[in-house]
Amino acid sequence: TPTTQNYTLELSSAASDVYKRQEDRIDRKEALLIRQFAALETAMSTLSSQAAWLASQLGAQSSAS
Repeated sequence: TPTTQNYTLELSSAASDVYKRQEDRIDRKEALLIRQFAALETAMSTLSSQAAWLASQLGAQSSAS
C-alpha cells in the first residue's frame, strides 16, 4: 500500500540521516585524534632530545670532576 511504502521510505531516509551524522561525527573525532597524536609525537621527540642533552651534560660534568 502507498502508506506502507511512504512509511518505509521515511524510515529509510531517517536511518540514512542518522548514519550520515554518525559518520560525520566519527570523521571529526578521527581528525582530532590524528592531530593530538601528531602533537604527542612532537612533544615526545622534544623531550627525548632534551633528555639526551641533559644526559650528555651530566656525563661531561662527571668526567670533569
